[in-house]
Amino acid sequence: MWTKLELDSPQIGEAAKILNELSLSAKGPSKHVVKDLDERYGNQLWKTLSITLVVTVPAVWFDAAKDRTLQAVWKAGFDTSGFPNLKRIVTTTEPEAAAIDTIQFLRGSVSDE
Repeated sequence: MWTKLELDSPQIGEAAKILNELSLSAKGPSKHVVKDLDERYGNQLWKTLSITLVVTVPAVWFDAAKDRTLQAVWKAGFDTSGFPNLKRIVTTTEPEAAAIDTIQFLRGSVSDE
């Protein structure tokens, strides 16, 4: 949440407020993800699974902003020290991710009658 602020063009107003709140937080984004994984799958199980981290970016972003996004992912702690079985990190645009999710949803909702 709010991880893409200031990675492309300068943000003002509400974005500055959110960034300030995040900087005051003792837990970074990866800590929140780890907590969610622990609660959902158990703190030992998910650490044994091979992980591919998919990061979405706006379709209109330039390559420099996409590169800053990947740098931010690493700085946030998404690496093999926090995720022992992290195999790769890939980026995709938000429209592509939405299309893939929609296709998977529709495939799962089709019944053989």
